[in-house]
Amino acid sequence: MGKLTNSLKATTKQLSEIKRGIHKMQELGQELADNTLTVAEAGLRTGYAYAKAELETTSVQTNQVLSEPQQALPSTFTPLDAHQLENSTHWTIELLKSHFGSYQAANKHLKDVRGISVKQRGWQHVVAAFNKGVDNRDKLLEQRVAQLEEVVSLQRREIAVLETRLDETVVQLKKLTATVKQFVKP
Repeated sequence: MGKLTNSLKATTKQLSEIKRGIHKMQELGQELADNTLTVAEAGLRTGYAYAKAELETTSVQTNQVLSEPQQALPSTFTPLDAHQLENSTHWTIELLKSHFGSYQAANKHLKDVRGISVKQRGWQHVVAAFNKGVDNRDKLLEQRVAQLEEVVSLQRREIAVLETRLDETVVQLKKLTATVKQFVKP
């Protein structure tokens, strides 16, 4: 009876280790699911932040153009030269009409010189495009890209850590399976 008792104790001990290994795998699976949720949530937050920034940029520019009263031109108004036109920071419909004469000419200038296509017809949209500040938009885009690259880098590191843990757990599980197979010989 001594050998049978010892064998049963050893088998019970190994089964306990297997049970702990299974429990550890369940914990790792739960942690992996939680981290996947964290990564997905970070991606969604990044997307929402990007969309919100785009919406705010668009609405601020539209509100500035539509909310500011159009001022009458002074009687001593002189047309702007090309240098003044490119460096001005605020445009009105009257200023653009006086310089370009027609909507088509102003729109052509946007396309040819600034590389901007106005998607909707109308002077309001051309004015908004002139007031947009292409350089500022590019800087904001660069900042957003840098932030997204940082988030992606952090997520890659998290994924690498989780993959390492998963590999370690798989190795432990294989060891436990081999041990169990030694005691459960047919």
